[in-house]
Amino acid sequence: MYLQRVSPWLAKSSTATRTSAREPDDIRTYLAEPPIPTQVLEMLATSPSGSGVMKYWYLQWEKTPALAQMGSDFCSMPATSVDVERAFSEGRREIGFMQHNMSAQTFRAEMALGSWDGQPFFPNWKELGKFLSKENA
Repeated sequence: MYLQRVSPWLAKSSTATRTSAREPDDIRTYLAEPPIPTQVLEMLATSPSGSGVMKYWYLQWEKTPALAQMGSDFCSMPATSVDVERAFSEGRREIGFMQHNMSAQTFRAEMALGSWDGQPFFPNWKELGKFLSKENA
């Protein structure tokens, strides 16, 4: 139960889900294999589709499913150079001093609308915000 709350991929690798207690775990299987040749790593890094590393973990799914899930989760996270304090500091600017009773749903909606500012996929986000505020009033 604790592992499921911490991380879903960690819970999947639990020995309780294995068919045999003698079956080696994914990390030992991975570490027992020979190192990946440099040519393969270079090919993965320069893949034209940009999905070389993800493809590697997809191909590892049969041998080491829990480790492949972890690798896929880790490699699919967007990279950022922004420090964590800056990335999560928008919330205090979205709620004014007198809005402390705002519901969590309204706060999430405000944060989502605010993150769309300046993005090309939805240039008229302010109109949507006005529409939503009228509908919720």
